Amino acid sequence: MLPSFGNFIDTTLIAVGLKTNVIELIVVAPTRNYYQRVKALQTSHKPTCLIQLSARHLAVAVGSLQEASNIEIHDISTKKVVSVLKAHTDMIDSLLMFQYGRVQSRNLSPWTQWLLSAGRDGKIILWKLIDGMQVNRCAFPDIPTYEKISVQF
Repeated sequence: MLPSFGNFIDTTLIAVGLKTNVIELIVVAPTRNYYQRVKALQTSHKPTCLIQLSARHLAVAVGSLQEASNIEIHDISTKKVVSVLKAHTDMIDSLLMFQYGRVQSRNLSPWTQWLLSAGRDGKIILWKLIDGMQVNRCAFPDIPTYEKISVQF
């Protein structure tokens, strides 16, 4: 249940996942000294990082050191996993979402959403979010993953 005050201009929704397979979605209104837990999403493994893809979808990297890690796409309103992206063989450290390029189709949005993921397996993977396909993959085993996709678009 959302707070009863009128507008949400000074609020934000944050997602917190610590030491469990649950991500808590929390509404925060710092100017009103207010916060409220809104929902909890269950993940298959411990989350390592996450990024909001849209008002309705959240991408969550799950897994741990030295085991295969996945990216789960969660529908926030239904609390269900709608897609799982599999390719990393070690923990995923970074996710970056961006929109780029026009798509020529009557059935699709004119902009395509892309997701970059970087893991401790040394891979950077470019995903096309509309169908979950890997577009490109490259390996940089000598560069720490937290430095790989920290660029701003």
